[in-house]
Amino acid sequence: MTSTHSITVTVLPASTNAGKETIRTLLASSPNTKINALYRNPSKAPAEFLSHPNFSAHKGDVADVSTLDFSSSDVVFYIPPPTYDGTDTAEWGVLSAGNVKTALQNAGGSVKRLVLFSAIGAQHDHSIGILKLNHIADEVLENAVDDVVVIRPGYFMEGFAPWLEEANATGVAHAWITPLDYRAPIVGLRDISNTVAAEIVKPFAQEKSPRYIKIFGPRHYSSQDLQAAMGEVLGKEIRLEAVLPDQLAGYFGQVFPPQYVQEFVDMTTAVLPGGIMVEAGDFGYEDEVEKNTTVVRGTVELVDGIRGLWEGMLAAEKEKEKE
Repeated sequence: MTSTHSITVTVLPASTNAGKETIRTLLASSPNTKINALYRNPSKAPAEFLSHPNFSAHKGDVADVSTLDFSSSDVVFYIPPPTYDGTDTAEWGVLSAGNVKTALQNAGGSVKRLVLFSAIGAQHDHSIGILKLNHIADEVLENAVDDVVVIRPGYFMEGFAPWLEEANATGVAHAWITPLDYRAPIVGLRDISNTVAAEIVKPFAQEKSPRYIKIFGPRHYSSQDLQAAMGEVLGKEIRLEAVLPDQLAGYFGQVFPPQYVQEFVDMTTAVLPGGIMVEAGDFGYEDEVEKNTTVVRGTVELVDGIRGLWEGMLAAEKEKEKE
């Protein structure tokens, strides 16, 4: 994915998982790419990035358009960040996406491509819960520059850290992908970042815009597949306890502020049998030419993604012990 032409990409917020992994991929594989990483607090930029000559960290907050300067950028990679401070999700989506659009307009045409991080199923305008944030961003920004690429991955393998933590501590994992043998789209961050990085450095050409890219793993996976992967990585037997749809509110209520619980319930049920994404056939591996949509089948197997997640969790714990 090495670029043959020099480009500058702005990544915001650079602190997100997709932002960090894409930056890491670009620094390792694209020596002609300069990265402007925007953080609310630039001192939080990882040391591994700060030591690289192609990386620079700057202050930038999607809540404040005056902090967003894209004038030196050829490409912008935007990952709409959620907020759990009590702000209505739809209102936040309109504000944050609107600020990014204004900043793109203020750049005076220097930005040739917007790579917009979205989610599978975000094209639906109802029954997708917290993903309404992505739906709004997709709609607000779909024509913001000449070339817009909308990335729609499945669930991150790395997003199952709570299952892995619980399984390690208790030998039990509460599984909300039900029935337990039902397979949902799950993909590794490495496959996602490789796809995003390739789109960032892709030579500029006149293409139909917006373009949509779905990213899935080598196959879809079930809670039972996760159980087997966690058991192999942890070296012990793991028992699953199903969290049925009518129990989701109680489950997510232990994690998220009350205002957002139903949004996570709705996002989850949208992916389960009978949900809007399943009924619409969103999880197929076939390209949809009429919708300008291509599908990327990743190569990272679930057990390898879970192993990498566990190794990262152990490394982070060791770093904490040093502080």
